[in-house]
Amino acid sequence: MLQYISGIDSETGKNVAAIGKEYIDLRDINSIELREELDALYGDYARKLILDDSKKPRKQRYLPKQNWFRLFTEKVTHKKFDQADFFNRYLNLLEKYSGCTNQETLYNSAEFFVKNVFSENLKNVVLSNIANGTAIEILDKTNDEYINLKNQIACELYEEADSSVPRLNDIYQDIGQIYSDVSAQLVAYATDFRGLSTEEIENKIKDVNRQSLSEEKARYIGENGYRNVNVGLSVKDDGVKLLDFEHVSAAMHNLAEEIKKLVDTPRDEISDEQYLKKASNLMYRFIRIHPFPDSNGRTSRALINMMTLNRDILVNFPKERKNEYTQAMEKSHKRTGYREENGYLESLYNNTQKANELEEAGGKEIYSFVLRNSRKVEENTNNEKENDEPIENIEQDDARF
Repeated sequence: MLQYISGIDSETGKNVAAIGKEYIDLRDINSIELREELDALYGDYARKLILDDSKKPRKQRYLPKQNWFRLFTEKVTHKKFDQADFFNRYLNLLEKYSGCTNQETLYNSAEFFVKNVFSENLKNVVLSNIANGTAIEILDKTNDEYINLKNQIACELYEEADSSVPRLNDIYQDIGQIYSDVSAQLVAYATDFRGLSTEEIENKIKDVNRQSLSEEKARYIGENGYRNVNVGLSVKDDGVKLLDFEHVSAAMHNLAEEIKKLVDTPRDEISDEQYLKKASNLMYRFIRIHPFPDSNGRTSRALINMMTLNRDILVNFPKERKNEYTQAMEKSHKRTGYREENGYLESLYNNTQKANELEEAGGKEIYSFVLRNSRKVEENTNNEKENDEPIENIEQDDARF
């Protein structure tokens, strides 16, 4: 079981998470000598698989029948090899090539890797690949059939272990990022924009982004709290154009003003559907401004819920509908102005009325997606349960296209 640690970074003030175990992976070490020792280790493991397979009834064998005298010779000339032997030798390699002196770390790292390599699933995959002819065949005329088979299995074991055994260091980093993303969502869901000034609204948005912004990308944040470099959605800059960084601050001020107008509008002056449509348009505007060097997508999804929670509306973005969302976004780009066609980007910082008109005309696909994935959340009088009612079931004006 992994020990999960969460807290606040004393220097950045950012919520952080970590796993209370260090993990060493020999796959991260590039050494010819190490590879030679691993080849020998996997070679002994391959010999064990051949001998074990030969003991099975003919119909249950994966491998072709071996010469009985050769099998007898292998048993006599090589000592018994099992999972404990593999573990001890792998542990020695960890200590030799990693430079780590912490015995607990070395033991935990070896235990995790060896358990995966000796799992029945991995062994069956390797033997099935050999039997079905999908493994790389080792052909060396200087070796006999048995040695070629052993080398082939050893190679397949090495490759399968490399691709199938999880890299815990990568998983640990993902866990930290997931924790940051959840923290950002919690900050968003605890935020009520109503009654805030435009500056306070901007600061709340910055707070949400800060929760999931990586340290690597944080260096591209300027003194105003927004990115100080230009960004694009395509390395070749042939995709949809985003706002140049020198106009981001003015555009975000205009966006915050529009958010304030929306959230402070009395309930009886705008229907839920009209409200949701405007919130959807403003989320789209945020995406085209792309005010931060990273995590704009997560922040935009948090932002729309920060706008809709005062209406008891929750907008979901299911992972399985990501392609649908991407297609809706692409259509909205084309309608509002993929690059500079309609002057949309310029309107974001110097012509709010025009921006509103272009978003109203071009954001239908995004609004349609948001509508289909929204729920009206109302607590009953006894607070015993929540009634999640699809927005589409609420009486509406222009909710369907």
